[in-house]
Amino acid sequence: MEADQFVVLNGLPRHIEQADDVNSILEVRFVLYLRCTADVVFQRIRRNTGGDREGRTDDTETDVQRKLELFEKRTLPLLEHYEVRGVPVNVIDVDVHTTPEQVLSSLAFFS
Repeated sequence: MEADQFVVLNGLPRHIEQADDVNSILEVRFVLYLRCTADVVFQRIRRNTGGDREGRTDDTETDVQRKLELFEKRTLPLLEHYEVRGVPVNVIDVDVHTTPEQVLSSLAFFS
């Protein structure tokens, strides 16, 4: 693959088994972790900060809490999974008002 070609896996893989499957078809060369607290997650959903929450039926407090627990149990271990394989893991802290444009502008490799 040429240096200017890449695939963004937004939200995938979600757990180590999926990471192994992904690894069979492409090489993950960069991981970006958008880190925030559970409180920030709930505030962003309530405020529809990203403008993409309209019509969602899975944004109830119970559903979101379940997703956060699943994320912590199954997805967070991916950070170590990739780090021990030498894949750079970059962290951007997200707050209630962080926009996608702000995240993108902080990624030097896109410029």
